[in-house]
Amino acid sequence: MTQLYQLVPEVFRHYGATVECSASLSLPMQEASPIKIDATKGIIIGDETTWLDVDLKLFCKNNDTVPEPELALDMDLGVALTVNATWDNFEYWIALNDARGVHADVTSPAMKLNYHDWIAEITALLKATTTEFNLGHATPVDLKAKYPLINMVAGLFRSTLLSPFVTDEFLLAGFKMITDPADPMADPTAPTFLQ
Repeated sequence: MTQLYQLVPEVFRHYGATVECSASLSLPMQEASPIKIDATKGIIIGDETTWLDVDLKLFCKNNDTVPEPELALDMDLGVALTVNATWDNFEYWIALNDARGVHADVTSPAMKLNYHDWIAEITALLKATTTEFNLGHATPVDLKAKYPLINMVAGLFRSTLLSPFVTDEFLLAGFKMITDPADPMADPTAPTFLQ
């Protein structure tokens, strides 16, 4: 909320020091998918022509003149970012890169809004948010070390992998079972289709 108040100070000025706000965030259904898989960049969500639609509504009230929450801001946003995410042997990591606003239509039925360069302001907010996310998730998470049951499951399902960094437009997903031979070519009893 603090970042939103900085982004749109009119909200704080209109409702005063006792302002209380809540937000509603939704991702409306889109005809064209804004998600692409790129083997060199990862998962690309949106671009300048086909962005990810984000509908953000801000409902505010104060103790003096507006006792019930009312729609203060209606923000129809288009965002784009690149996600670097991989799952490898029950260890995962994620980073959000190149986050930016590419479309913005902001209205308010409750107050007059001053001029804003909404795309630049949304981009700054997204960059700050993704930087904070990336700093908090800089170290890969090893689920085997955190949960003993996962460590046992990892012994059964070896070499699990989910990665966008193999082929364009596809996520590679796979694993080996504990019963799979280490090298099918070296096992004379392996079924013919494995040889």
